[in-house]
Amino acid sequence: MSKIFDYFVGIDWSGAKGSSHKGIAIALSSNNTNTIEIVRPRTKYWSRQGVLDYIIILASENVILVGID
Repeated sequence: MSKIFDYFVGIDWSGAKGSSHKGIAIALSSNNTNTIEIVRPRTKYWSRQGVLDYIIILASENVILVGID
């Protein structure tokens, strides 16, 4: 079977308003392992722009599948 994607990225930002939110969360799972990692933001909370920047950086070197709630 061929590799379809390197990582699955799950993003929850439902109900978040404003620029940075403690309600935004990112989980990352590698296609090679059965583990899930909670990705911590560089600042206190994630912003929507920070999430986009993270996805762009990750996608620049990997094939990713992103799910957003």
